[in-house]
Parts: sequence; structure tokens; C-alpha cells
Amino acid sequence: MQLSKAPFTRLAPETITSSMTWTKPQRLRDTDLLQVELWGGGGGGGDESHGQGGSYSVEIFTAAEIPATVEIEVGSGGNGDGYGTGGPGGNTSFGALFYAPGGLPGRDRVGPDPAYSLSATEVGSMPGKPAFKAGGGGNGGTSQFAGGAGAFPAGGGLFEGAGAAGQVKIKYL
Repeated sequence: MQLSKAPFTRLAPETITSSMTWTKPQRLRDTDLLQVELWGGGGGGGDESHGQGGSYSVEIFTAAEIPATVEIEVGSGGNGDGYGTGGPGGNTSFGALFYAPGGLPGRDRVGPDPAYSLSATEVGSMPGKPAFKAGGGGNGGTSQFAGGAGAFPAGGGLFEGAGAAGQVKIKYL
């Protein structure tokens, strides 16, 4: 009698776009690897500048390092503001294990008209801050005029536009 060996089927990647309690699949062995990617929410655009893209962060864990359930918080995009400074993007977190900060908001002008010059903090903010081992700015905003929303995921809003929400991706390696 010959036993047939069923092939191992990898679990499909998961994309999470709203906050939730995630449950670790029971079939994972302690030594199985998971890659978790996070994008913070993009900052909203202000009256005179774009919002910053949300930060990106990635970690690789063994299944043994992850609890049975994890509270996932997906950062929302910041609100755009046509008369002032936009709203900041929300942080995205994978429980207490790690997080990706949300983007800074676009700013309102800081000088009088017409003898007005842009400051370094006014033009799109700084690039995304690293979150633990990896990081960087999220996707840029769309190429529309006033009121353009940020590109998903994590894009900062254009002038007056809302930032895009963050997201979480889990890949089983």
C-alpha cells in the first residue's frame, strides 16, 4: 500500500482595509513565516500644500511570535481643508508588535500676500518617517487640481483634498 502525500497549499495573502480583530490561522506551524506590511493613513491637503503620504513599515515574524488574535487598527486619511491646515493621517498598527505613522497634514500659507514665499514645512511636509525596521513615504497624491484625494493606500491629499486610508497586508511565506 502506498500513501499519497497531499501537497502543502499556501494560504492566500490577506488585505485588510478597516480596523478589526485578526485571528491567526490555526494550521500555521510555529516556524512558519509571515510578512506583515502596514501603511499609515495619508495626511489631508491644506489650503496651500499637499498632505504627506502615510508611512510604510514591514516586518517578518514566525507564527510563534504572533498571538492567537491581534487588534489591527487601520489609519484613516486626514480631512482636507480649503481654508487652513488639513487633518493628519491616522496610525496603522498590528497590535502592540509594530505600527506605521500617519502622514502629516498640508499646511495653510504662512506669509502675507503678495510678497509671500513658501517655507520648507509648507510644501508637502517631510517624507514618511521610518517605523521600526523599515519605512518611507506612501504613494503620492493624484494629479488632479484642487480637491484631489490621495492615491490609495496612504497617499496624501492634494490642495484641500482628503488623504487616503492606510491598509495592512499579511503574506504567508
